Amino acid sequence: MDNIYSNNTLELNEKINELKSIMKETKNVRMYKRYLVILRHLEGASNVDIAKMVSLDQHTVGDYIKNYKAKGLLGLVMKHSTGAPRKLSKDQEAMIVEIVTNKTPDEVGFESRKTGLLK
Repeated sequence: MDNIYSNNTLELNEKINELKSIMKETKNVRMYKRYLVILRHLEGASNVDIAKMVSLDQHTVGDYIKNYKAKGLLGLVMKHSTGAPRKLSKDQEAMIVEIVTNKTPDEVGFESRKTGLLK
C-alpha cells in the first residue's frame, strides 16, 4: 500500500480506526461522505475509484484529500455557505410580508376567483 502518511502500519491503522469512530458518531451526511473519502484514501483507493464510490467529482475528492493532508480532520470541516445574493432589499421583503398578511387579493389589484360555492 503506497501511502504518504506513514510507512508505519500501526499509525495508519490508528488513523483508520479514528476515522471509523468519527463516522459512527456523525449525523451530518455531507461530513460522513468527506470522512469516507479519506478512509478510502487511507485504505489505498485511487481518487478516480473513490469518486465513483461516493458519487463525487474526482477533483472534489482531491480537494478533500489535500485539505486533510494540510490540516487533518479540521481540513474537512465545512465552511459557511453564503448562498445566492438577495434579490430584494430588507424593506422590500418587509413590504411583501405586510401586504401578504394584511391585505386581500382584491385590495392589491388581483381579481377574486369566486367559485359561487359561497354566497
